[in-house]
Parts: sequence; C-alpha cells; structure tokens
Amino acid sequence: MKIKDFKQPYGARIVDILESNSNRESLLTELKLYVLNEPYFKQFHSEPTWVAYEIFKEIGGHRWMK
Repeated sequence: MKIKDFKQPYGARIVDILESNSNRESLLTELKLYVLNEPYFKQFHSEPTWVAYEIFKEIGGHRWMK
C-alpha cells in the first residue's frame, strides 16, 4: 500500500507516525492503533492491523529492516 492510496488527512497522519523517532515496535504499535481507531481503513481490508503492517512494511519498515 502506498500513502497516495489514502485520502487526506489519513495519509498525512500516517506520514507523521512514520517520521516519528520511535523504535520499531512503538512505531508499528502506533500505526496499528491509528488504523484500528479509524473506520476509514476497514474499506481496504477487514483486518485493519493487516493494513497497518502492510503500510509499515512498504513505507516505513524498510528503515528498520537491517
């Protein structure tokens, strides 16, 4: 999933989360909490945490995967 797939302000909030200086676990947790609490993300998959993980993996996770 790409940020451009999401309407604003959802995409902007995802960018804010991904640009935070949190450690890997905190970053993913914050992203999961955000998508779980926003009904908007349910249209992409029945399990919002899957959406969060895919976003993290595609956009933000690469900086932590060494």
